[in-house]
Amino acid sequence: MTEVAPLRDASTLTDEERHLIANFEPAVAALSALFGPGCEVVLHAFDSLHASVIKIANGHITGRQEGAPVTDFALDKLHSAAGSQWSSYFSRTREGSLLKSSSITISNREGKPIGMLCVNFSLDTPLGSLLDTFAPPAVPTAHGTETFASSVDDLVAQVIAKVDRDPGLGSSVRNKAIVHRLYDMGIFEIKDAAQLVAELLGISRHTVYLHIRNHKAELAEQQ
Repeated sequence: MTEVAPLRDASTLTDEERHLIANFEPAVAALSALFGPGCEVVLHAFDSLHASVIKIANGHITGRQEGAPVTDFALDKLHSAAGSQWSSYFSRTREGSLLKSSSITISNREGKPIGMLCVNFSLDTPLGSLLDTFAPPAVPTAHGTETFASSVDDLVAQVIAKVDRDPGLGSSVRNKAIVHRLYDMGIFEIKDAAQLVAELLGISRHTVYLHIRNHKAELAEQQ
């Protein structure tokens, strides 16, 4: 049998590559929080194949923790000269539990695999636990509702409508108050948002900018 040469040495990952992999670390916490305790999320770095797991959430699913070695699936991805950057498949744990898995290969500028983000959802997760994960909280969160829009026009219109529903807005200063709220929300960082806001409120763009300047001055005085 032909011996396979070592794939990578620890020294072959550059600082840029390590930083790229590290950018995926928040996704581990975010995905595990979204899908709950039945979802394992793993981040691999391919500089040390004997200890490639650098971050893991819900490791009880497969019995792993940080410092665990690379999987045979990941090794196959490393050996493959080409292929999809992501895969979705079924797998099983050592104990036989069925998993629905998805993996995203992290590649450098040259397209070489340097890491992998893997999501393993246990299909043995109790239904009650799954329902608890997706049940809305009894008390609304501070984030409120999120606006999903098909265009910038739609986004601005929806946000204005949301702000305008606030009973705390006085009718005499409605447009001014709306512009101030939109500024605080960062809406004006979007290209052409000021023009869209002016049209939807029935005021001039100059007036929108005036309200923004005055609001900035007020915020500066409060600091």
